[in-house]
Amino acid sequence: MRKKLNKIPIISVLFRISNAYVYKGDPVHFVKTASIGMWMDRIGKSILFSIALGFIISISLSYNKIENYRPEDTILAIFPSILGFGIGVFALLFALPTEFLDKLRQTVEDSKGKSKISGPEMLPSDMAFPLLVYSLIMLCSVILKVLPVGDISNTIAATLLVYGLVVTFELLNSIFMTASYMLIVRREKDSKQ
Repeated sequence: MRKKLNKIPIISVLFRISNAYVYKGDPVHFVKTASIGMWMDRIGKSILFSIALGFIISISLSYNKIENYRPEDTILAIFPSILGFGIGVFALLFALPTEFLDKLRQTVEDSKGKSKISGPEMLPSDMAFPLLVYSLIMLCSVILKVLPVGDISNTIAATLLVYGLVVTFELLNSIFMTASYMLIVRREKDSKQ
């Protein structure tokens, strides 16, 4: 199945980046597909939360007879900017100093797996996955925009909006944790000199 997915345009990119994200960047993602449990733990909870909240937002829009609001308009207004910001931050990963990456790898090895991070390998997947989600959500929003307004399209668009925002928080967390850890490494380096 993995080989078949890798031959389908767009789906192959979705699968590769998502699988790497589920594996937290562990290089095994190149040869193995994560289990359903891993997918549910890493991605599924956020999707289920987004579906529930998207459904509530859609019911609220319908109940309050708010007909001139379309969630896809909000998506297409804010997500391109977030995507651009995320690409800029992702590019900065390549400028991270080697000593930072070595220190992060050593800390994870010393923690004996108790840490939520798996090492510097996790950083690219944690940055690339949100960018992938933004791109996919914007594509879906363009398609929804040409469809008639209705409860189903509002529910789908609201769910996409919520999931995009959830992923934004995850991206911000990755940036925060990376920056915080980098400051710790620099402080240790300065104190040794």
